[in-house]
Amino acid sequence: MNRYLRLAVLLVSVQCVACTSESEPVNDIGRWQITDSFILSAALSKQGQHTALLFPQGRLAVWDNDTQKRLIDWHAPDVLPDTSMMHMDESARYLLSATRTVVQIWDATSAEPAGSLDLSAQLGDASITSLRFILAPHSFVIGTSGGDILFADTRSDEYHLAHQHDADVVKLIVSPDGELYSAGNDGLVVRWDEQNKAPEQTLTVPHRVTSLEVGRDNNVFVSDALETQVIWQSQHNEIISELAYWERFQWFRVARFAPVNPWLITSSPKTEMIIWQLPEGNPIAQWWAEAQGFGSTVLDMRFTNPATLRTVTSDGVLQDWDIADIAEQSGSY
Repeated sequence: MNRYLRLAVLLVSVQCVACTSESEPVNDIGRWQITDSFILSAALSKQGQHTALLFPQGRLAVWDNDTQKRLIDWHAPDVLPDTSMMHMDESARYLLSATRTVVQIWDATSAEPAGSLDLSAQLGDASITSLRFILAPHSFVIGTSGGDILFADTRSDEYHLAHQHDADVVKLIVSPDGELYSAGNDGLVVRWDEQNKAPEQTLTVPHRVTSLEVGRDNNVFVSDALETQVIWQSQHNEIISELAYWERFQWFRVARFAPVNPWLITSSPKTEMIIWQLPEGNPIAQWWAEAQGFGSTVLDMRFTNPATLRTVTSDGVLQDWDIADIAEQSGSY
């Protein structure tokens, strides 16, 4: 849809969102802080019961969010001191962490390291830029600075390198149906055939991809770093929706499709949260997660039930939000 037409269509809904956020601030329904230390990365388990945190200088920790207690705390030298990224499987039992060339696997149940792999031979001159499990703890996929995807299976000791991107692979995600998607700084989004280690479908946006989320029915939210925010139906390779807003430029860091309602929830590069009505792409509610400094940002979010969203910020603050109530306050539900 033409951007100017979209702006005209949005006039009433944007005014409503602005008025709601000014006159009736949104309050969380639960808030706690699990650390006041600097965080490199954070991840919530599938329904938000656990939080994994990566700290500088080689430290990994896992919290039980229901009891608000720390379960596991791994330190250097077990955790390599230059570890810069982390991924937790949805069950919260296994974690992946990585330096530029080494992947470590962790078992939160036994509280023991589950393995370490130096992938220098497979990577060549490239470095690791993203990672995630396919089937924990043995099967996982690595994105590289050279644009390659490395499929790894430690049980069979098999490693397959597939090249599709022309820049850093920064996003790896598995859909509810088990489909693997990747996205890069080249603006390319790929749905992969895991069996053949080959691309099934691709989408290209003008700038580097900053947010990637896959919902039901192969619907994929893609946001680039400037002004492209679309819902891509990857099976039919068509754009079925586009987010509409007043700002000239906008981009997002984290996004989740609501499990029941036709909504998409996004976070800004900071702590601004927005609910979008699909397929129209209109904003219906807007609020802010807690920020304790200029650099505060939302690092992850998960639905703990169909109505409640849990967020975790770079300040170590977890908050629960009644999404249905927030939408109702806005007059759009």
